[in-house]
Amino acid sequence: QRCESASLLIDNSNKWEGVSRGIIGYISFGSGCDDATVKQAARAFVSAPFLTMGVWGDGTKPEGLTTLAQRIKATRGEKKNTEERGEGAKADSSSLGAMVIPQAALFCKLRGTKELRYHTQLDKEEAQRLYYSFVDAVISLLEDSLDPEGAKKRAIREKQAKLARGPCPPGKMFKNGSWEGKFQSFDEHGIPQTDKDGKAISKSQRKKLVKLHTAQRKKWERFTASGKTLRAGESEKKGRGVEHTVGKSTPNATRKGGSSIIENGVVKLVHGTFGNRQGFRSEAKLGPFSHILDFQ
Repeated sequence: QRCESASLLIDNSNKWEGVSRGIIGYISFGSGCDDATVKQAARAFVSAPFLTMGVWGDGTKPEGLTTLAQRIKATRGEKKNTEERGEGAKADSSSLGAMVIPQAALFCKLRGTKELRYHTQLDKEEAQRLYYSFVDAVISLLEDSLDPEGAKKRAIREKQAKLARGPCPPGKMFKNGSWEGKFQSFDEHGIPQTDKDGKAISKSQRKKLVKLHTAQRKKWERFTASGKTLRAGESEKKGRGVEHTVGKSTPNATRKGGSSIIENGVVKLVHGTFGNRQGFRSEAKLGPFSHILDFQ
């Protein structure tokens, strides 16, 4: 939904983080949700046309957060140049807000008239991981949209770092990348024993996984035998124009909510702490313009 202003309680006590005009997203995770779905939801959150900067009844069409942020950044640049030329204009101080509020469940079944059932909720630990992945994805998408040249340079650095690191160690391959979040337990070699819902892996599926694991082990052995290593600190620098109150490297189990100031304040993103009560207040003169999106 959209808002004129909003504040979110971060610590269950007295720490509030606020945003100005922008959008508020409530997010929960159902069984079957994975990293690909989270990325799809993040793209929709920053690009779908939910937001306007006009007033009620002026005919302004809603636009995406990234589109409006790019326009504000361009306007700031134009006004700054005008001011530097001594033509009297002041730099634009407008900015956009985005708020993400985690919820245990946004969907349920009503049994009779008095009982709510939440059978489709995702495991809490996995939901927590996906929630912070969603927050990080939103930050990255906003940063890249406001600094496309920087995004290209970062992509090159990340590709170089990936090549320098070599293939994923076989013991970790089913815990990272496209496999992340799909399995719950593993044997001593890192081969999955149960899927993300705790169901035992079938013999036929295990046979396929063992084959992939063997191929990955051979790649890893060739890489280590070549003597190639990534020097400490090499190409791990992100170089992004964003200030975080909580770093992305913070483990999800202890990670808390906070705010990110993106591109010198063009966008301020506030995200809640997973598992907290999410104390909340807002104002929406234009009306909330609420939407419910279901990603499967």
